[in-house]
Amino acid sequence: MAGDKYDHIFKILIIGDSGVGKTSILKQFSEHTFNFTPASTIGRDVAFKRMEVKGKKIKLHIWDTAGQERFDAVQRSYYRDMNGIMVVYDVTKPMTFDHVWQKWLSEIEKYATNNPNIMVLGNRCDKDKERLIIKEQGEQMAEMHGVKFFETSAKEDINIDEAFLTLVKDILKNGPLSNTYISTFRCRPLPRHEIPRHVKFRPICDSAKCAAKKVNSEKTSAEKDRNLRFSLCRIFH
Repeated sequence: MAGDKYDHIFKILIIGDSGVGKTSILKQFSEHTFNFTPASTIGRDVAFKRMEVKGKKIKLHIWDTAGQERFDAVQRSYYRDMNGIMVVYDVTKPMTFDHVWQKWLSEIEKYATNNPNIMVLGNRCDKDKERLIIKEQGEQMAEMHGVKFFETSAKEDINIDEAFLTLVKDILKNGPLSNTYISTFRCRPLPRHEIPRHVKFRPICDSAKCAAKKVNSEKTSAEKDRNLRFSLCRIFH
């Protein structure tokens, strides 16, 4: 896109257990390549992708994180300020499926500060003979948790572009939530004079249609105080 001018820059995080194909999904989407012998991600990796959606020029910063537990502290630091998060499991490994609902979605709720749009991906759907999690299981669980769902194959390039496009459209539809500040207790917009100058003011819905993000009891008192003043809220119309 000429001039490197964008209407939006969105940050997307890819999480999930080690070995579910997160890096392969990222490479297929950003470079249209597939590595048959990928190495485990150490810490994190990042790729950039330019898109045009609904007449808007968009640049994506996509973060690929390590799934090993020893990198949990590093990974959690990347939850902050994300516009979208993709949670990946392997349809041939039931434990990775269970961890989506038991671990990863809980971590998003605990550490994400931007009420990101969430999508679950059941990867390696091309492995029909090895499949242990059927598509309907993923669809049912995603519906129960109120998140979008796709089955994908990085190897065969199945639903990779479609998943990212859907996530970007959802982010556009819901608006740049990082630019909306509300009061936790009353779920109302903060007065204009309390909003940082770099933040664009947007009117939001009334308290009856808002659900303020819970303050994590494990956070420090300083973080609690900040969250009480600047907790983010998803807008429901």
